[in-house]
Amino acid sequence: MNSEDARTLFVQHAPCMAYVAVRDDDGTEGIGTAFHVGDDLYVTCRHVIEGKSISELRRTEPVPVPYAQQFPDYPKEGLRQLTDILGQEPTFPVFPGVQTILEGPFYHPDSAIDLAVLRLTPDPVSTPPVNLGRRLDDRTFPWHWTLSEAIILGYPPIPFTTRPNLLAVRAEINALVQLRGNPQLHFILSAVPRGGFSGGLVISEYGFALGVVSQSLIRDHSSTESGFFSVMSIEDVFVCLAHHKLLPEIQKADWGDFWNTRMTCFLERGSTGSGRQVASISFHDDGNRLYVDLACEEQTILEAAAIHAPAKLNAEELRQGQLRLTASGAPPEQREFLRTAILAAERVFIETGYFKLATLGDR
Repeated sequence: MNSEDARTLFVQHAPCMAYVAVRDDDGTEGIGTAFHVGDDLYVTCRHVIEGKSISELRRTEPVPVPYAQQFPDYPKEGLRQLTDILGQEPTFPVFPGVQTILEGPFYHPDSAIDLAVLRLTPDPVSTPPVNLGRRLDDRTFPWHWTLSEAIILGYPPIPFTTRPNLLAVRAEINALVQLRGNPQLHFILSAVPRGGFSGGLVISEYGFALGVVSQSLIRDHSSTESGFFSVMSIEDVFVCLAHHKLLPEIQKADWGDFWNTRMTCFLERGSTGSGRQVASISFHDDGNRLYVDLACEEQTILEAAAIHAPAKLNAEELRQGQLRLTASGAPPEQREFLRTAILAAERVFIETGYFKLATLGDR
C-alpha cells in the first residue's frame, strides 16, 4: 500500500471516528476510541466504558460536505470551474456538532467478547459510516492476510497536547491467532500498542474494516507498549448489532437478511446426516421486519406445511419450492404466530420422513 492509498483510506474514515472520555469511581480519567457504523451507532470496546461514567463521546474530524449543499447560493458557473480545476466536486469541511448518548451501552451477548455499542443523538452533519465489509471468521485463512497492510485509527493520548487527537498508524498483519477463553479470531499487527487505541478501527488495504483494536497481549504485567497489538475480527461487530436488533440498513447491503435469520435445515428422508438438504425453515426478525421462509423440493409437502400454519398468517410464493409467511398485528403477536408456524412446519417435515439436521444463525 503506497502513501497515496493510505492517505485516501484515512480521509475516508477519519470523519467516522470519535474519542470516548471516561472516569472511574475514584475519579481517574481515561480515554478510548469509537467509530460510527450508521444510524448514530458507535462501536467501542466493553472494557473502555464498563463500570465507568462517560464524560464525552465526540468526533474531532470534519465531514467534507459538497459546496452545493453547504452554499446553495454559490454560482453554478463558479462550481463548474472549481470542479474542472480540482477534477472532482468541491467540498467544504464542516465540523461535527455536540452529540449525547441516547441509548446503551449494548454489550456483546458473549461476555468474553470485548465489544459495546452506544447510540448517540442525531448530528445535523451527516456522519459517514464505516464499511464493515463482507467477511466471516470461518472463511478467513492466515495466508489471505499475512503481510498485507492496514491502517489503524484511534485516540491514544499524546503527552503535552491540549485535546484528543486522532492518530493514524500504518501497520502490517503478522498473524491470525485464537486467544485462550475467546473463540474469535484476532489479528496480530506490527504496530506498537498504546492505551487509548482500544475500540479503534483497523482498515484493510482493500478498503473495508478488518477489526476492532481490543488489547495488548502482554506477559507478567509488562507495559502495554511491550506487548503484541491485537485486533478482534469485525464479525463480532455484526453479531453484537444483530443481537440487539440494531444492525443499520446500510450494513445489510451485501448480506441481505443474513444476520437476523435463523435457519433449520432438513435432509432427505432416510438420511442419517450425509444426505443432501431438501427443506429448510428460516425465521427473520430484525426488530422491524418479521417473516418465515419455508423451502422444500416437494411442492405438496411445502403446501402442507403452510396449510398447518396459524390462520392469521399470509403466505406468498417467492418462487417454486419457497413460501414466505408473514403476520399482521403488533410485533409480539407476529412473533407468536410465526413461531407457531415454525413448529407446525417442522412437524410436517419430520412426519413426512425428513431428517432435522441443525439450526444455523443462533448468533
